Amino acid sequence: MIHDVDVRLYDKNGKRKYLPQSWIVGVDFEIGERGGFQNGTLKIEAKWADLSLEGTEYVDIYLQGVLTYRGYAMLPQQALDTPEQWSISLFGLMECTNGYLVRRHYTYASVVDISQVFSDIANELVLTSDRLSGAVLDVSGVSGQGVLLREFSAKGRTVTEAFNQLCDYAPEQFIWGFDVDSNGQNRLYIRPRTDTVAYTFSVGSEVSAFVYPRDVTQVVNRVFVTGADADPPNIAPNASFEETQSVDD
Repeated sequence: MIHDVDVRLYDKNGKRKYLPQSWIVGVDFEIGERGGFQNGTLKIEAKWADLSLEGTEYVDIYLQGVLTYRGYAMLPQQALDTPEQWSISLFGLMECTNGYLVRRHYTYASVVDISQVFSDIANELVLTSDRLSGAVLDVSGVSGQGVLLREFSAKGRTVTEAFNQLCDYAPEQFIWGFDVDSNGQNRLYIRPRTDTVAYTFSVGSEVSAFVYPRDVTQVVNRVFVTGADADPPNIAPNASFEETQSVDD
């Protein structure tokens, strides 16, 4: 757990709602190279009447004063063993692009930069008035990478799959996702992948404990069995009974 955590709750219009830090039991979230802000969970211990959630809110989480995650709240689930504890599922905006479908091929008169294809899909299928109109698009730094396309086909796939497919044209070179810009607006981006470390949290000072799931998928157990003489020996002349005869013979 990181000591300096600030969790803020807002309604759908961006107005901050009452959420004392003392109500918060725990919080976790995921940030991926593809998709950016992903799923999370916020656990609150409070009376339902005091919590007052409609299922349209969003949560901003600050670490060390930096806005690190934004997740949209679903209706909470009550813990059976703790009557006044609530677990609120959070989801990033990639959940929205999981539901948007690409319905055509993209073909250009001449080769275009990969950022142009990304922008065309985003503006046509994501940043529309009836979808994520409040988000901004950021493709800065991509055009200089020299990845050019004349056509792109992801018809029948989700927008998430289409963006992943675009990044696959240059493996380990681009990442895409959603985050929040300096003005607090949701941002859809594609950018060059970097190995630069943005933040460092030290275990023992800012971080009191660090727990991660162990990957056991690479562990392979093998057992070698070497045959030998049986003890006691097999005394059946034909243990498999291939040549059986009728009892009437």
